[in-house]
Amino acid sequence: MAYGPISTCARRRPAELARLEATFLDLVARSVAAENTARSTRNGVITADIRKTGDRPAGRTDEASDLVRLAHAAITAHGFNPGFETSSTDANIPMSLGIPAIKIGSGGSGGRAHSLEEWIDVAPEPSVRGMAAGLATVLAVAGVA
Repeated sequence: MAYGPISTCARRRPAELARLEATFLDLVARSVAAENTARSTRNGVITADIRKTGDRPAGRTDEASDLVRLAHAAITAHGFNPGFETSSTDANIPMSLGIPAIKIGSGGSGGRAHSLEEWIDVAPEPSVRGMAAGLATVLAVAGVA
């Protein structure tokens, strides 16, 4: 059975994210100028008010680290087939500060993440096994299991 992947790093490095942001902001500015040139501004000009609402800096946790190895073992022991992926999660902040962190899935299946059609199946059996795998990871990292 598949299991939500272990996320060990952000998609992009900080310099690449900064470059993409600068490119985007330049594109918005040029688009606003082009619209104001192409259309009448008698009733006012078009403007763009861009505000940063959050920041998830990039980081990485080594897949050979104890945290990742223990999570992989706990997830496997609960009958799931873990995999590794990169994504933007709450683990980005500690990873960007050099603190080992990961995000693991819930055990349930889902789709259309971060969209208006996002869904998750919370059938009891896989969800409880997923929670048990997460708890086993925490206990193993704490040295209890």
